[in-house]
Amino acid sequence: GLEDSSLWGYKKNPLEETNGFFVAFSRAKKCMYFTYCHNRNGYRQSYLEIKKLYDLLNISGVAIYKINKDF
Repeated sequence: GLEDSSLWGYKKNPLEETNGFFVAFSRAKKCMYFTYCHNRNGYRQSYLEIKKLYDLLNISGVAIYKINKDF
């Protein structure tokens, strides 16, 4: 899940966390999937603190697919 809680150190060290994110991203052999869930394990999730990462992916042309599903 690409949510604020998955990059909990982003607010304190955005440059370091962004660099780490893109190092991990560059290791993908063929493709990479990111997920976002409004509720995960009973906890409300957000991506507001890491929105810059989503913006960078979007600017780079990474395809984003929204799937709304209630379970």
